[in-house]
Amino acid sequence: MSAAGDAARRIVRSWGTVHETVSMTIAAPPERLAALYLDYTGWSRLWPDTIRGVRLIRRDANATMVEVDHRTAGHVLNIIHPHSPTEIELSEMKPKFDATFVNRFERSPKGTRYRVIAVVRLKPPYRVLGPFIHGIVRRMIRRYVLAPMRTFVEREAALGH
Repeated sequence: MSAAGDAARRIVRSWGTVHETVSMTIAAPPERLAALYLDYTGWSRLWPDTIRGVRLIRRDANATMVEVDHRTAGHVLNIIHPHSPTEIELSEMKPKFDATFVNRFERSPKGTRYRVIAVVRLKPPYRVLGPFIHGIVRRMIRRYVLAPMRTFVEREAALGH
C-alpha cells in the first residue's frame, strides 16, 4: 500500500468529508499518463473545460506548488506530490472545499487503469451536503478528470504523436 493511499484512508470520516474512488481504462502506457499529469504547463490543453492556465509558484524535491486558473473557481492553489512514477497526489484548495486526489496509473491489458482516490473536505456551510454529494463527486471526477485524459491520448494516437 502506498503512503498517499494510507494518508487518504487515515483521514477521519466526518459529516463534511466525501471519500470516492473512480477509475477508467485508457489505451496508453501508465508512464505516458503520469507524464501528462505531471506536466502542469499542459493542463489547460488536457482539461480545457475546467482550466484556463497554470502558473508555477514553487518547486522543491518533494512537491510542486502551482496556481491554477479555474474557469469557475478562479485562482486555486494546487500542490503536486509525485510519490512514485505512477502515483501522484494532488492537494487542491478551492473556495467551497479542500481535496486530496491520489492518482494511480496502473498497467492493465488494455493500457492503463487510471484510478482517482478522492477525499473532499467541504467547508462551512457546505459541510451539510456531504452525505448527499457522493454521486456528484464520482460524476465530476469521471467527466472532468478521467474522460478528458482519455480523449487527449486518443486524439494524440489518432494524430500519430
